[in-house]
This record gives sequence, C-alpha cells and structure tokens, in this order.
Amino acid sequence: MKIKLAALVCLALVTTLLVAQNVSSSLKGVLTDPTGAVIPNATCTLTNQATRAALTAQSDESGAFSFLQVLPGSYTLGVQASGFKPLEVKDLVIQASETRTLPAL
Repeated sequence: MKIKLAALVCLALVTTLLVAQNVSSSLKGVLTDPTGAVIPNATCTLTNQATRAALTAQSDESGAFSFLQVLPGSYTLGVQASGFKPLEVKDLVIQASETRTLPAL
C-alpha cells in the first residue's frame, strides 16, 4: 500500500512539473513602410516550416503584431497589406521560452 501511494505521489509531482514548464515562446514586431509610417490591418501568418502549422495575426493601429504560444522551431513569416507587395521572411528560428521582437519590417 505504501509503495502504491509513493508511486502515485511521484507521478503527481512529475505531472505537475511537466505542466509547469513553459516551452512556448512569442514573436512580436512592428510593420512600417519605407518612409517609417506604420502599417495597420496587415495580415501576418507565421508558418512552422517542419509541420506547416500556421498562426495568423493582424497588425493593430500602431502596426504592431504578436504571436503568443509559439512552439520552438523554424518559421516563415508572411505579411500581406493592402497597397503593398507581400513580404516573406524565412528561417526565423524560435527557441523554447523565447520572447523575440523583430526589427521594424
């Protein structure tokens, strides 16, 4: 009985530790045109190059966009905005638990 209880306690502790670990990351940036003016309402798509899983975000009124809960991996960022040619940034490597801010795009 004591062995089963000890095993159950150990399992609960390990499960708690695994859940408590934060391996997700975030990616943030600001979209600007060549004059430095911000680009609001752009569609930003972050695609995992290995799995092809994609996340989508819109830039806000200040041109800022963010992707939260990003898993580690290599990504391609695609940006589309009315009146601008599409932008694609390949091979963005996101590490575990990283908060990454891109330079103005």
